Amino acid sequence: MEWIFIGLTIVLWGISPVFDKMALKAIDPVLAVAIRMMTAGSIMFIYAFIFKKIEVIKRLPLKSIMFFIIASSFSLLGFVFYFKALSAGFASKVVPAAATYPLFTSIIAFLLMKESFSLKKLIAIIFIVAGVALIK
Repeated sequence: MEWIFIGLTIVLWGISPVFDKMALKAIDPVLAVAIRMMTAGSIMFIYAFIFKKIEVIKRLPLKSIMFFIIASSFSLLGFVFYFKALSAGFASKVVPAAATYPLFTSIIAFLLMKESFSLKKLIAIIFIVAGVALIK
């Protein structure tokens, strides 16, 4: 079942940058991020309201809320820099390079959460770096 969701993620995330790039021709990247985040936030608020998730949110532990705020802040800054890169460069180069973030996720998860780091992950990292080098 998760492969269906992964497939949908790949398709939707693959389509999105094309529209982002087209939109960035007419707008400042930081404002574009603001519009994108407000749109997503509004849609998710409607979802939470319709499906009665507001009470669940209210009961979240403070520690979880703080982690969400920290993660959202990093994500927001990442979007700002991604949109700046996308507005200045080719989508076919910026998107694959930006998609190397799992490399950093693996390293940070290993350092902060003590997740395992295997030879397979190391080989994957080498392939990620090599792939980005090839698109330059």
